[in-house]
Amino acid sequence: AGAGQAAEAEPLFREAYERRRGQPGAGQAEAVEVAGGFGKFLFGLGRYAEAEPLLRAWHEGLEKMPVAGRPAGTWAVQLAEARAQLAALCTATGRPAEAAQWRP
Repeated sequence: AGAGQAAEAEPLFREAYERRRGQPGAGQAEAVEVAGGFGKFLFGLGRYAEAEPLLRAWHEGLEKMPVAGRPAGTWAVQLAEARAQLAALCTATGRPAEAAQWRP
């Protein structure tokens, strides 16, 4: 993805995140997923300070998600991915001790 594509994608991610943030019930899973996608997008651009709260929200949302709201077969994979992204972010921002806490 080039810089132009990233510039076009960012407002779409931001709008999707803002619309879904704080949604209760069935919309919660979608809001958590959008936070993760937007956080990973910003991380990929090297915008770590902006990515961190989104990645943390993604992880926390997955952990707090009621069993009935968890996507079948993918919840544990997403949780592992969230932890890995947080470890990578901590590594990239010079926090190796915190990064180690996110690794299994």
